[in-house]
Amino acid sequence: MKCEEELVVYYMCLCYCFLTQIEMMAFIDFWECSTGPGHQMMAGFTRMSLGGKRDGSVPGQEFMYGPVTSSYPNDQFAGAVPHYMAPGLNPRPQVPVDGGNPGHRGDYPPTAQEFFGGTTYFYQHGSQTAPMFPDTNSFTGPPTHIGHFQSTTSGYSTAADIRQDLLYRQSTSQMFMAHEESRVPENVERYFAVCPLEPVDASAEPHPGSLGFTTTCYKAISSKDSLVYLLRRVHGCHLSGPKTPLLINQWKKLDIPGVTTLREVFQTKAFKDHSTVFVYDYHAGAETLMARHFTSSRPSSPHKHRAQNTLPGGGSMSGTSYTQSSRRPSFYSSRGQGLLQESLLWSYVIQLTGTLRSIHEAGLAARVILPSKILVCGRSRLRFSCVGLLDVVAYENGANSSSAAARYQQDDLLSLGQILLALACNSSLAAVQRENMQKAMETVAMNYSSDLKNLILYLLGGQQPVRSINEVMPMIGARFYTQVENCLLHCDLLENELTKEMENGRLFRLLTKLGVINERPQFGLNPAWSETGDRYLLKLFRDYVFHQVTENGVPWLDLSHIIQTLNKLDVSSPERVCLVSRDEQSVMVVSYEHLNNCLASAFTELQQACNSDVSFAPELPS
Repeated sequence: MKCEEELVVYYMCLCYCFLTQIEMMAFIDFWECSTGPGHQMMAGFTRMSLGGKRDGSVPGQEFMYGPVTSSYPNDQFAGAVPHYMAPGLNPRPQVPVDGGNPGHRGDYPPTAQEFFGGTTYFYQHGSQTAPMFPDTNSFTGPPTHIGHFQSTTSGYSTAADIRQDLLYRQSTSQMFMAHEESRVPENVERYFAVCPLEPVDASAEPHPGSLGFTTTCYKAISSKDSLVYLLRRVHGCHLSGPKTPLLINQWKKLDIPGVTTLREVFQTKAFKDHSTVFVYDYHAGAETLMARHFTSSRPSSPHKHRAQNTLPGGGSMSGTSYTQSSRRPSFYSSRGQGLLQESLLWSYVIQLTGTLRSIHEAGLAARVILPSKILVCGRSRLRFSCVGLLDVVAYENGANSSSAAARYQQDDLLSLGQILLALACNSSLAAVQRENMQKAMETVAMNYSSDLKNLILYLLGGQQPVRSINEVMPMIGARFYTQVENCLLHCDLLENELTKEMENGRLFRLLTKLGVINERPQFGLNPAWSETGDRYLLKLFRDYVFHQVTENGVPWLDLSHIIQTLNKLDVSSPERVCLVSRDEQSVMVVSYEHLNNCLASAFTELQQACNSDVSFAPELPS
């Protein structure tokens, strides 16, 4: 009876194997090795996924990926390894060689084999569970969340407008003055390469500017850290007050993004008088709010141009503009384009009020909220300049006291409201005149939202003579989040531009090595050194990369082909490439790995010869 039951079980298993296409030899071997009753054998087949699986896996799949477990509890075969795998190729956990990177190619994963239908199949353990990383690194395009923001002309290089802006800033930082033809001292204390940023006429009588005294701006390089700074010279000013260092330290500690930070203040006689110099951070390419929105014409000189405009109450707005030939990006010019967009005005409001909030919380007042003292960097980045200058100089003249800080903070809010009103009225300074105020507010109400109108009325005073910068935040409302989102998007765009240039340094070093090897006239008394041996392969590879032509003999210029081949050479890819000589008499198929070895060998040979001939030779980093 027992034998009949075993025969029935044998027949059932045989039919199941035929239906599921499991190789017969494995089943027979397993049957011969099974010595227990039928239910133990069925448990074994359950472990081999011959029974019904509850987890929905494919029968026989476990053999590809190593040890499997039974879907039935208390299975004695759970975790066992199929005995028909090749000896020494039993599945084992893969341990990455490079410190945990599962995609590293330095270690081959263990292999298992399976005989099926007369063919032996080999499987790599974990080959379908761990993703593999590519051998090459290259720019693959912008991410999907910013892809639609990219222009169609920007490929592997930085966008044209960003490149033009950065080049303009660099050229502005490198301006210099021929000191033999000027009356500007070449060195001022520990600052050298002094270059004026506005016309300097020693024969003309100095006149007070918008701050109430004469100042002149210079650009100079510090000998301490080799950075470029802005020197604002106050003519005929001598500091001697006992609290002057305290005021200076208060402004030096205020390091916030919305101001040009004050670094130091010193007195000098380098200009042949008693002058006080305020040292600020230099923002290359920046222009004033007056030059961006209020100046109708721009001078062709690379210096500043002054224009006087009177504010209510006796104050003045000294307009300045700055140009440098035609290198300035097009977005720097916005004058004469009609009313400003309300989104731009709210961006200005958020930036200026945020900076004022930090200044007022420190117990200070800006006192320089004038169109000629607000810098515009790039498209719409605002910064206060000349901060702290009025506090220090006015204290020397006896016009400053700690009790006046609250009054100065109220003046800051009033000046901010006047600037916003002038910008909203088609950048017209006449709008802030007392007789034009009512008409200017009607213009704002017709073209902008009521929130902007109420904000301007609040800053101008209205029915509340005592105001606070903290009360402006509820008026901004959800527009603050829009500004934050725009800043985050701008960061994503700049990060994408940085990604394009990330690999340029590595490819440049590779091109340098190829350049010093290819077409070298003579080396070691061998005029044919670059045309023989491994160097000949590098010459053919150079032609393959840079000298491709179409079927009609037209040069084929494909930047993606150049970048991909150079990346494959740099990482020693096992991929093969077909190199053909110029006379088409020689055809060689070599791998990028072999070409990289040829490049390293030839360059090492040159380095050794260079080091043996001179005491010092620069080493090209790998």
